Amino acid sequence: MWAARRKAATALGLAVRAALLGHSGAAGGLEIQSVFLLAEGWDFDAETGAYRTGQDYEMSAS
Repeated sequence: MWAARRKAATALGLAVRAALLGHSGAAGGLEIQSVFLLAEGWDFDAETGAYRTGQDYEMSAS
């Protein structure tokens, strides 16, 4: 997720985390049993002046 300000990139990351962590139920034709955050990081691209929040998740589904 890229944003013009670090605060906005962080807010986006927090919103995604809140939506995904602990989620269970139907999604995309699968039954999601659990979601785990594996890694999270922040970055700044000096060329574009954009901030980034990156997250890696693991989902178990049936």
